[in-house]
Amino acid sequence: MKGPDTKKIEELFDSIAGDYDRMNHLHLLSLGTDRRWRRRALKYFVKPREAQEILDVACGTGDFSIDIASAASAETIVTGIDLSDGMLGVMREKVARKGLDRFDIGIGMALPL
Repeated sequence: MKGPDTKKIEELFDSIAGDYDRMNHLHLLSLGTDRRWRRRALKYFVKPREAQEILDVACGTGDFSIDIASAASAETIVTGIDLSDGMLGVMREKVARKGLDRFDIGIGMALPL
């Protein structure tokens, strides 16, 4: 169920979805911390030799979800959840380009779990 504040947040992220990666990767938004924390986080919970089910809440354009899938075993299922259809659209394009098929993409207000 989406409330009025949720709708505003969704619209904001939908409006920047196409530029989000460029801004983030050029360090305009994160000053490079996004890549560092992703690398560090992967070491803590991805078990490359074990099948896992991993949920990435507020996955945005999917960079971390894709990093997880790349570091994890072939049997691992990654679910990326985001409020913004625009962000999920960018993620779907990335997942398709990389030929990944271990994803379930949904919206956090109606978890497909």
